[in-house]
Amino acid sequence: MFVFNKDYRDYAQVEDFLPAFMARLAELEAAGQYRYNDSFKGHIPGIEGPSEDSAIYMLQGLERWKREQAKEAALLASGYSELTELDTTTRYSHIVLVRVREMGETWAEYKDARLVPKDGQPWAILPKGKRTNGYSVSGRRVLVLA
Repeated sequence: MFVFNKDYRDYAQVEDFLPAFMARLAELEAAGQYRYNDSFKGHIPGIEGPSEDSAIYMLQGLERWKREQAKEAALLASGYSELTELDTTTRYSHIVLVRVREMGETWAEYKDARLVPKDGQPWAILPKGKRTNGYSVSGRRVLVLA
């Protein structure tokens, strides 16, 4: 039975319910339906009760987090490298920004873009064809493919 500990970042409290969540998600996707939180109500045994909405919200976040971690692992295994230091603006065939916090900036990908440094670290992305108005790295981890 789910008992919410009031910490939305503590995914361990909903980990056991992820298989049932994934089964319901597969049903929704097969039916071509959007994954609204309400679409999960009453479909995940053990989370019923006053904190069901919190559990569903956390399961949505946990599933997204695990999907992003799997994508990151696949990229690293296929030849991408993490970039932590950068001295000059450099062009890469693919740049991926990986979120590091639950409430932080989201995952982002850029093809054939330049990475701009500030104080020796990756700071901003300038997509192909742009001279200004890029996108901030915002503390995310940077994966690159030369």
